[in-house]
Amino acid sequence: MIIPFSRESFVNIQMDAHQGSHPFIGQDNSSTLPDRTILHDTSDLHVKRKRKIEEAQIAREVEANENRICKAVEKENILRRKAEVRMRKEMERFDRERRKEEERLMREQQREEERLLRE
Repeated sequence: MIIPFSRESFVNIQMDAHQGSHPFIGQDNSSTLPDRTILHDTSDLHVKRKRKIEEAQIAREVEANENRICKAVEKENILRRKAEVRMRKEMERFDRERRKEEERLMREQQREEERLLRE
């Protein structure tokens, strides 16, 4: 929001500048004009607004980074779970194949024993 300055306040600031005082610093004498107080408050408000905007922007950036990190962690968790499931299924398949092979060997050994007994 831009607050328009009157020509009078601009002239008063220039006059004060020629006298060697800073226009935004209040003076102790009673000649301090309300215009300068408004200018001082306006600059304070501008700084405060700017700071609030920057803080809000930083907060949004922090939140966005946290969201990205959460998504990355969740993605890693999903991939880890998929890998665990794949590994478990593979181990189960190896166990089934091992048991089948053991059963086949047992049957073969049993047949061999039966054949030897018949002879």
